[in-house]
Amino acid sequence: MTLVLAGLGIYLSAARAKGMIGRIWPFVLAAILLALEAVHLMGEPPASGEALAVTSLAAFALLGALAAIADLTRTPAR
Repeated sequence: MTLVLAGLGIYLSAARAKGMIGRIWPFVLAAILLALEAVHLMGEPPASGEALAVTSLAAFALLGALAAIADLTRTPAR
């Protein structure tokens, strides 16, 4: 949890929002990451190694796409 919040702070200081969506989207992404972390900590373990691999790859692809969308809504700070 601390790592997610530290990363959010660094990202917010390094990039400026292009509009209203750019101001909100990083917090939405952080909330999704924190929710996934809570599910990971409190949920049941996967049924098999294969289930773990498939779930991990799907989560990686989804989070990568969401991060790319978040990055499109912001511009580098000068």
